Amino acid sequence: MNAQQERFIEAYVETRNASEAARRAGYSPKTARQQGSRLLTKVAVQAALAERLTPIITSDEVLERLTSHARGTMANFIDVDDSGNVRVSLKNAKAYGQLHLIKKVKTTRRVSEEYTETTVELELYDAQAALVQLGKYYRLFSDRVTVDWLGELEALGLDAHAIESELIEQFKRHLASGLARVDHDRLPEGQGSA
Repeated sequence: MNAQQERFIEAYVETRNASEAARRAGYSPKTARQQGSRLLTKVAVQAALAERLTPIITSDEVLERLTSHARGTMANFIDVDDSGNVRVSLKNAKAYGQLHLIKKVKTTRRVSEEYTETTVELELYDAQAALVQLGKYYRLFSDRVTVDWLGELEALGLDAHAIESELIEQFKRHLASGLARVDHDRLPEGQGSA
C-alpha cells in the first residue's frame, strides 16, 4: 500500500465518505468519487479499514470481561510444591488464558550476603466489584424504599381510615363536577343555561 492510499484510509476513518477521503488523500477533485470507489474495492484497503473501523470493545465483551473478573480465582496463578511451598506462576495463568484477571504484579527482591529473597505480590481485579456491576446491569438490586404510611399517620395521631375516606369523597365530587361539565359542554348551543 502506498502513502496516498494510507492517507485515504485515515481520511475515510475520519469522514466515512470515500469521495472526501480521496480528495483529502490528494486525488484529483474531478476524479475523487471514482478513485474513492475504486480504493474501497482493494483488498488491502478493505482489510486496513476493517481493522480501523472495528469497535474498540463491544457491550458483550464488557459483560464477558466483568463475568471473568467475577469468577476469577488465584487457583490458576499459584503452584504448590510437594514441600508445601507456594509460588506465583504466570505461566499457568497464561496457559489457562487468565492473564487479563491481573490488576497488579509487584516483585520485591532483597539481597543480603547470606541469601536473596524474592517476594511476588499478585492482585486480581475485584470479583465483588465485578459482581456489583453485573448485578446493576441485570437489575438484580432494588433501590426501592418501603414506607408504612398507615403507621406513619398513626404515629402522628391521625386516623388513616378517616383520611382515606375523605380523599375518596373528594375524588368522587371532583369526578362528578367534571362529568357535569362534560355533559354541559355536549349540549347544543343555547340549551346549557336555565
